[in-house]
Amino acid sequence: MNVKYLKKFSKDLDKVKQPKDKKALLAMIQEVKSVETIHEVSGIKKLVGFQDAYRIRVGQLRVGIFLSDGGTTVEFARVSYRKDIYKVFP
Repeated sequence: MNVKYLKKFSKDLDKVKQPKDKKALLAMIQEVKSVETIHEVSGIKKLVGFQDAYRIRVGQLRVGIFLSDGGTTVEFARVSYRKDIYKVFP
């Protein structure tokens, strides 16, 4: 899959302090890059009310993504803890 990163995603990634969480996020990004379709990614759910917005669960973190180009490109938009993700994404 093609992967793009929004500027806010990079800033949010810098705010994650726990090494265990950073390692899990990097493993999830590698998994997304290696799969054929987005539905093969573990912990993914489509957000209700949005056509191309999804979230991926990584421990206590949630990663907000958008699909574009007919599902061939993934845009990583935001990463935040479970209690805050729906305040900032989408």
